[in-house]
Amino acid sequence: MANLSISKAWDDSRPIIARDGRLMFSVALATVVLPGSVLMTIAPGETDLQMGGVTVDGGEAGAGVLVLSFLFSLINLIGSIAISYLALFRGASVAGALGRGVRRLGAVIGMVLLLLVPLALIVILFALLVVPGGEIGAIGEPQAMQGLSAGAAFGALFLLAALLYVGVRLMVITPVVAAEDVGPIGIVKRGWALTRGHFWRLFGFLLLFAIGVVLVMGTVGLIAGLAIELALGPVEPMTVAALLAALVSTLAQAAVTIVYSTILARIYLQLAGQPADPAVGVPPVSAEPPTP
Repeated sequence: MANLSISKAWDDSRPIIARDGRLMFSVALATVVLPGSVLMTIAPGETDLQMGGVTVDGGEAGAGVLVLSFLFSLINLIGSIAISYLALFRGASVAGALGRGVRRLGAVIGMVLLLLVPLALIVILFALLVVPGGEIGAIGEPQAMQGLSAGAAFGALFLLAALLYVGVRLMVITPVVAAEDVGPIGIVKRGWALTRGHFWRLFGFLLLFAIGVVLVMGTVGLIAGLAIELALGPVEPMTVAALLAALVSTLAQAAVTIVYSTILARIYLQLAGQPADPAVGVPPVSAEPPTP
């Protein structure tokens, strides 16, 4: 099992961001800021920014917004792979990184389906069996949890804990996709193998990073939202106010994505036993899982 130091990953990330931050921002501008701003300008009340990109409230959004959201999610995936590629390999170009993202998109979609289909079936089955009304969205909500028996509540908590565990164990799949030529099953196996024995350290990093993101994004959003509303009025669809609010949110999201992807790339290189700053064109990272 490889050693893992989160502090070393952070120390290694800072010079990478200082050196290649402009390249990463160029990718983020095209794959995060531009599509996110378009979507949030069209439907500001139905979209939200999270660490993984733009999310849409399917209960309120129209079909056109949902289609745009799906297309922009694919663009976000390409951007995430490209930024990870730039964070992994010294000397990589924007064109090369985006090309890598496009080429690996099919493998990522296959991997997502491989994971989401069984997980969705488990969640749906659980909701139908134990959640009042059978509503999937009620899982984890305090009011719904109050209506469960002790056994069902424990089952819900266990399901949420299991999903969290799987998510943490697969944290490094984006750099795996960017660095290694493996298929959907290989991505999952490789990500799972690399993080073996490091769950709590990775969970602690993810928790602290998420808290920092919530605080920063919340503060930026509050200040910018108040300033925009005072200057331009309420944020309504297809207005200048909506466009400015979207730009502020997506630019903050781009910065978070760059920092997170770079740290995750450094973590991946440690776990894979690779140099901290490999040059582009080096032999491919072995797809064989590390020895336990």
